[in-house]
Amino acid sequence: MATIPAPIEFQPLPTTREERGRAIAKLGGIRKLGARYVVLSSANANVPTYLVDVVEQTCTCPDYELRRQPCKHYEACMFWLAADGAVDEETGQMTLPKKKQSKQNWPAYNKAQTTERDRVPQLLYSLCEGIEEPERAAGKPGRKPIPRREGIFGAVMKVYSMCSGRRAEPDTKLCMERGYLSRAWDSNTLFRVMEDPATTGFLTRLIEESAAPLAEEARDPRRTIRKAVIYSALAIGAFYVFTTYAATVYRGPGNMADFIKLGNGDPWTYLAKAVWGVGWLLVFIAIINSAVANANAGANATTRTWFAMGRIRLLPAFMATIHPRFKSPHVAVIVQFVVALVLALWLGFQYTPYTAFILMATIFTLVLISIYIVILIACIAYYWRFQREHANVVMHAIIPVLGILVFVPVFLTAAGIPAFKFVAKLAYPISLAGPVVGVWMVLGIVYLVYLNSRHPDRLAQTGRIFLDEPPATSGEG
Repeated sequence: MATIPAPIEFQPLPTTREERGRAIAKLGGIRKLGARYVVLSSANANVPTYLVDVVEQTCTCPDYELRRQPCKHYEACMFWLAADGAVDEETGQMTLPKKKQSKQNWPAYNKAQTTERDRVPQLLYSLCEGIEEPERAAGKPGRKPIPRREGIFGAVMKVYSMCSGRRAEPDTKLCMERGYLSRAWDSNTLFRVMEDPATTGFLTRLIEESAAPLAEEARDPRRTIRKAVIYSALAIGAFYVFTTYAATVYRGPGNMADFIKLGNGDPWTYLAKAVWGVGWLLVFIAIINSAVANANAGANATTRTWFAMGRIRLLPAFMATIHPRFKSPHVAVIVQFVVALVLALWLGFQYTPYTAFILMATIFTLVLISIYIVILIACIAYYWRFQREHANVVMHAIIPVLGILVFVPVFLTAAGIPAFKFVAKLAYPISLAGPVVGVWMVLGIVYLVYLNSRHPDRLAQTGRIFLDEPPATSGEG
């Protein structure tokens, strides 16, 4: 039975002009003619063509003559022009690019979704820690206002909850219970904060700071910092092996015990003068460069760690202050400079500069080796207690144990504990390194017990010290 076409007035409405323009553009055949473009009337190739002026947005078709508005031919021309590089200049045929399909990291996506509600207040709390409180005149009457940082925190969390003021109050109470607020501020108080013109400035500053990433100062830090650590360790290791071999060839294996005494405590310059003549200047420059680079690396590591500890209040909050112009933790830098200068001058005058250097280097060595051993033990405990399904015998048991076995004699040697025949006792005052490190660790344990009992929330955030996330705070002073 033949199908009778519906009368025109009962046929379905045509698609939009943009969609019909896309259909014409996909058909191709559009070509430039002077300052205008020749476009087919419709997707049917056996129809007239019209001239389109994309600058004046005009067309010679009846639709434009009637409406004086962009028509489907104009839309086709614009879509055709937008597909840059997808048009064959000879035939005018357009090939639409295939849409790229990106793979979704579903485990990471799921983790982000399931932990978002816990992470948002943590990060926001860190950002707000650097907001300075205005000075309140002594004896000023009236109720004490809400702390500025808590006001900003509560207002942002209210907006984040997407609830009305009263319905968001349970979330505010929960933030108080978790230690982010000193009290559960009512909705009217937070509304006054939101209406305060000064709030806009603080929010703007927080946005700028949250976008300025410590490993936060490197692009793609999870990849670049990991590669930098591995490559630098391999490079410096190879360099040490080479220089030690060269020194051994010159002095002989039996005379290396006194190598450090050559040249009045400057053996490398002495060695360079003896075998390289004027070339010793290059060695001297290399030593100076190495000393500056080492000091710079140590200062960066120290100040950025103090900055991270300041933002979670393991250290005073002012340590997390960021310079408004240079975006660096300038307070931590200044404190580190003062501490280093005082220690260097005091120990240098107390003993000699060389002795002071050896003493400080020994202390740092003992601390770092202790950290490495604890990390290796923690790796074993973590994977076999909490990540058993991902644990690997080689990566998470054998290698850490081998690392511990290697570091133990190194620690004993650095501390001067003669547990092995090749370990000699340290002479005074270098022998003070062990007791100093011991006292420091005891103080650390005492502080750990204090945090666990009084501020467990800060202790729970210690992992953030080494995470690449937005910096906590900034202040101008």
